[in-house]
Amino acid sequence: MLLAVVLVLNTLLFTIYLFIRIPKLNLTQGLSLEDKMAAIDHWLTKVHKVDKFNGSVLLAQQGEVLFNKPFGYSDESESTLLNERSSFNLASVSKQFTAMGILILEHRGELSLEDPLANYIPELSFYSDITIRHLLNHTSGLPDYMRVVNSFYKGEDLITTDRVLAAFQTLKPNRQFEPGAKFAYSNTGYVVLAEIIHRVSGQSFPDFMSEAVFLPLNMRDSQIYNRLSTQEPEFRVFGYGKKHGLFGGAKQSKDLNEMDGVYGDGSVYSSASDLALWDKALYQGTLLPLDKIQQAFEPAKLNSGKLSNYGFGWVIDPKRQSVEHAGGWQGFSSYIYRDLINESLIVVLDNSSNALRVPAFGFLFNSIAKNLKKAMTTV
Repeated sequence: MLLAVVLVLNTLLFTIYLFIRIPKLNLTQGLSLEDKMAAIDHWLTKVHKVDKFNGSVLLAQQGEVLFNKPFGYSDESESTLLNERSSFNLASVSKQFTAMGILILEHRGELSLEDPLANYIPELSFYSDITIRHLLNHTSGLPDYMRVVNSFYKGEDLITTDRVLAAFQTLKPNRQFEPGAKFAYSNTGYVVLAEIIHRVSGQSFPDFMSEAVFLPLNMRDSQIYNRLSTQEPEFRVFGYGKKHGLFGGAKQSKDLNEMDGVYGDGSVYSSASDLALWDKALYQGTLLPLDKIQQAFEPAKLNSGKLSNYGFGWVIDPKRQSVEHAGGWQGFSSYIYRDLINESLIVVLDNSSNALRVPAFGFLFNSIAKNLKKAMTTV
């Protein structure tokens, strides 16, 4: 009986593998840069045609854009083609922008990373030993806000930051661990950081980020956007998915939902072109002195003295000397990779739920990113 079950599972897994695999990118030795980009274009076109990618890809090195091309449509109706200004929901890639907002306020002398969060949000004074630094590098121990609000609100149409804070203030959920004891990815921490930016700056979080980050960098297709926003991006992209997930079916909307009334952990909309401007600014110190920016790429030191692999909105690979981050929300998947030695950049944005069609999050999406990283190491 057990053997039969194993055989069935193996057959099912193999069938799923055949279904979800993507064409392989083959690059021969000695290709010119132009030919390599043409090969990548041809490969991505094939991946799009077999319905494994719908979005934008940008590759750059030392500030020069080598490849920037959209593949597919802006929503499930397939009535509008994506373009180089198409603005995608970045999901958790948004966190690096929230972190930059905090660093800007620190540079202005308006806060310190060692300040307790309760200094700015007294409603959370029962978390008196959590600092801004803990929030930035996911070592705060704060519980997941989505679980907290789901247990507190029943049938609410839209969850906002105010409602999140009210739920925490009433329920006073325990920390998951002592601050600084370990790394545990926390969307809650970045929602709290956005609220700190709002209270310290005296501006709404969207207005502050526009004035302090997006406008100075001429990121014209970038803004904080969710269901509270009154003005949407000019070339807004909508998330969608398949009715039956992995097994296809009709395309249907998979865009913003009832959780999209909070900021900080997500809600940045941006284009691949704008992310190239962002990448260049991080090298040039346009927004902050380089030593201030460098803080974002330094791993957190835990109470034990060990280092985590996360900075401020960036996953750190010290061996490769690179930083990266991925995101996924509703129909959107996003990825940014920066090789800090060769100054190469990879941006992949998708709005068709491809990264979410399998239990192992990001299988397809990560396969695309892995192929592109391998290609860029030889540029």
